[in-house]
Amino acid sequence: MSKAERLEKILYLIQNSNFISPVELAEKMNVPLVTIRRDLKKLADQRSIIKEYNTIKIARDYDKRFHERLNTNLEQKRIIAELAKRFVQSGDTIFLDTSTTCYEFARTLALSSHNLHIITNNIYMAVELMSIYKIDLVLVGGNIRHGYFSTIGPLAEKMLSNIKVTKFFFSCTMLDARGIYESNVLEGNIKVKMFENSRLHYLLVDSSKFDKASIFRTTGIENVDSIITDKPLPKEYLDKLKDRNAEVITPKNEE
Repeated sequence: MSKAERLEKILYLIQNSNFISPVELAEKMNVPLVTIRRDLKKLADQRSIIKEYNTIKIARDYDKRFHERLNTNLEQKRIIAELAKRFVQSGDTIFLDTSTTCYEFARTLALSSHNLHIITNNIYMAVELMSIYKIDLVLVGGNIRHGYFSTIGPLAEKMLSNIKVTKFFFSCTMLDARGIYESNVLEGNIKVKMFENSRLHYLLVDSSKFDKASIFRTTGIENVDSIITDKPLPKEYLDKLKDRNAEVITPKNEE
């Protein structure tokens, strides 16, 4: 497990515990106590958590993480959103995941003339779209993933099991020739459910995520119908896609 994955899991454990000590974190993470203390200091320095005596809690401004992610590679996300809208027609019923890339895509769709049915587990996206009369919006219920404005967990997965759509637009934490990854298992489970219950799959991913792997593999790149990105894919990715006849969309394709 990488340091970034370890920090993510520590935050998850803190969020979902009324009280948890550094010793308990070390036991649950199966790492030395000195490592946990170093990680907690890092999270405190980032203002993700607050340490008070032997108490650890999520900082009030932790929810700013969504906005920080939204502003990362924002221009690339907007380019990808513009490229992706060609795959949406009026009357479509679609899944959108909780990624900030899909959030930008949703904002692009809101400006179109299409009448759409959108199902998402992104709370922030739901707030953005709730006043758009031409969009029939369904927000998936479940446990709140703090800092990410998403719903996750068994209730969310059960609800998704009863919904079938034609198109699923999603992004990922990381991507390599072997697969598409999420850093959070529960978030990954939601995407797997959406993937299973949709017929066409569109991966919206910027090139900063290429050639990296994370803790949870949702699927292989050969299982998507289209990859929409800001730069050409590496050759080894294309080799995986050649038998699938998957479409790769980049700004260069549109010139």
